[in-house]
Amino acid sequence: MPKLTSKLQYRNFEKGEFIDEEQRALQETLVLIKNYPWEEQRHLTDVQPTCPSVTIERQDSTYLKVGPGFNGKFCMYLLNSRHQLFEAYIAKIDEVCDMVIKFFNGANLEHELEKHTLSLSASGHFKTKIFEYRFSETGFFLKYSLLCLFTIVFIALLFLNAAVTNPIPILFIFIILFAALLIPTHMLMLNHYKHSKDACLNLSRGNDSFVFGVKKKLRTYYKSQITSLIIYSGGIQKGKQNQCVYQITFNDSSYIKISGMVIPVSIFAEKFPTVEIIEKTKWWPMM
Repeated sequence: MPKLTSKLQYRNFEKGEFIDEEQRALQETLVLIKNYPWEEQRHLTDVQPTCPSVTIERQDSTYLKVGPGFNGKFCMYLLNSRHQLFEAYIAKIDEVCDMVIKFFNGANLEHELEKHTLSLSASGHFKTKIFEYRFSETGFFLKYSLLCLFTIVFIALLFLNAAVTNPIPILFIFIILFAALLIPTHMLMLNHYKHSKDACLNLSRGNDSFVFGVKKKLRTYYKSQITSLIIYSGGIQKGKQNQCVYQITFNDSSYIKISGMVIPVSIFAEKFPTVEIIEKTKWWPMM
């Protein structure tokens, strides 16, 4: 009997987030299922395909997932190669193991489960997703090109107004506005580009470890070692992706800074469910 790929999900994991993924023989997989902390993980957990679970993948791209059900039962999810989703509730762990044995033997289990009428994007609950975030040069140059275009138009209007009206007061006002708004904005975007253009972040919600760095200088960090996490947002565009800096300090007093150009603030904040996040405002949050 061939080995099949199996992997684990725990409470608070994201859709497509798994750990301990490896090929296991049937007996190893049954032990994995029986030793899984079901009672601990089923507490306050919704019954849905992304859940505390053990997922098994067969060579024909069929997946079988064992998750918690209602009233102490188990919910079995089956995704076939046509991306159709089936499920069934099973009372005892021995019945779960019987179905896993059939799955290892190549049996078609579809007739033993109930088909979901709506199973759009169901494969995302079973396939492993890579949670990698990188600086988007295309997105940066598009935004910076718009900023440059606005700057050119601004300067053109400045000279036009200076030519047709009294230049002294208007010119002075426009110079002040230009210096106070446009120049710092250019500096901010170029600062983030300089420090983030080669940045790579591997970060998921459930896993304690994450990886951050540039090119070959990647390093592993741990959420459990974080002592403070501060999100600095720009004063005039609070919450904008290119106006955020995330400063993470660890228990050895070291810290890292991650630009909002690498990962949007709405996604980043959800990755740390057990860490207190402090939000502060900086008019020009530099790296």
